[in-house]
Amino acid sequence: MIRNVADILRNHVATVEWVDVAGGIAQPIRVGDKISPAWWDGNKWIDMSPDSKKRGIVFFRADGSEMAAASGGRVKETCDLNMLCWYNMKQINIGDKDSRPVLDVCDVIPGKIWHTNGIITARIQYQNVNRDINVFNDYTFNENKAYTVYPYGVFMVTFRVDFWYALSCHTRGNVTSVC
Repeated sequence: MIRNVADILRNHVATVEWVDVAGGIAQPIRVGDKISPAWWDGNKWIDMSPDSKKRGIVFFRADGSEMAAASGGRVKETCDLNMLCWYNMKQINIGDKDSRPVLDVCDVIPGKIWHTNGIITARIQYQNVNRDINVFNDYTFNENKAYTVYPYGVFMVTFRVDFWYALSCHTRGNVTSVC
């Protein structure tokens, strides 16, 4: 179900003017000796690797999920959802100390989601921003760290997501894809 939440948030982030590619929860994909983030859009894998021709790329990564006991026909889960962002400062015409990219993407993230994509309700709470280039350490795409230093910028925003969905959407430990 956290994938459903991430897909909803992806739709919001995709409205940011400088975001050229927005993905849901990305998976590390190995091609040769390179590991790149890729997102399955339902039909094909979308490469979420930085590209100097793009202004910005945003995708999500989920860090563990805790399921609380079901009650009243509903299941509650809590998860830290990380939004990883890469941007090209020259393409969006900002300096290296500008906080506009962080503000732009955080401003479009709703605090709550109701009755969407199988989710009864979700509460999304901002936790922190990490501007360290190490947020992309899981990936060895292209020129490795070349895309994490000027004129490029990276950051990760962590959100705590509490979400509820119908118990009927949960079968044998797996959430059904359509609920």
